[in-house]
Amino acid sequence: MPNNIADLDDKALYLRVTWSKMINYASTFAKEFMALEDEFKSGKYSPEWDFERWLGMKCGMSYKLTYRMLAQVHRVATDAERERIKTATKGKAGRKKKVRTPAPPASPTPEAPSQAPQAPMQATQATQATVTQLRPQAQAQAQPAPNVVPMPTPLDRLAARIKAGIARANAGRQEWIEGQIDLCTALVEARDQFALDVEFGHWYDAQGFNFGRTARSNAITMGRKPDVLRKCLETTESLSIRLIYEANKAKFG
Repeated sequence: MPNNIADLDDKALYLRVTWSKMINYASTFAKEFMALEDEFKSGKYSPEWDFERWLGMKCGMSYKLTYRMLAQVHRVATDAERERIKTATKGKAGRKKKVRTPAPPASPTPEAPSQAPQAPMQATQATQATVTQLRPQAQAQAQPAPNVVPMPTPLDRLAARIKAGIARANAGRQEWIEGQIDLCTALVEARDQFALDVEFGHWYDAQGFNFGRTARSNAITMGRKPDVLRKCLETTESLSIRLIYEANKAKFG
């Protein structure tokens, strides 16, 4: 004997509530995200910092991926709202048609109330108003595959850390040191994701990093001893990972 569908009422309520919370949270996040982007564009901070760089280095987030996810949430929300409006409009049109059509004189039939099916959960107006304002250039980059929200993989996050480390290395001396440490340790974690060097090499080359093979190998070796690496970076004037490694090779053996 099949189970009673009413047993799922609690789960249905849970899904409705969490869906609404998710949309509301996306709205709050989108407003804060865009407000911060506007702050950077206003020139409030040093020219060497732009929003995309700050987002990658300080938050570990991809600017393009974040916009793609916001655009996808907005698309789903507006699809639900359009369906709600369409359903409600059909219901109203049906009622008007019955009112205007005169009942047959012989046997008038009372009009049955028209009841539209329950609409999907309506997205909040704040979500629509906020996410609709996606910057034009970001909208062009933010076209996800239908019905798919691409989520960053562990390797995507490591690639972002490596790029952020390279960006920090192009800033001041202390930023350079911190950037090199993060770069080297992220390379270690990325290398350990692969069984073979050749597999790692293919992944690395696909990321477009401007970092030679020898320097990459040296960075991975030093990244396995981050405390030693920090001391070496703080006591050298060199900006070459290869030369720093050659001068301190015994410490990393």
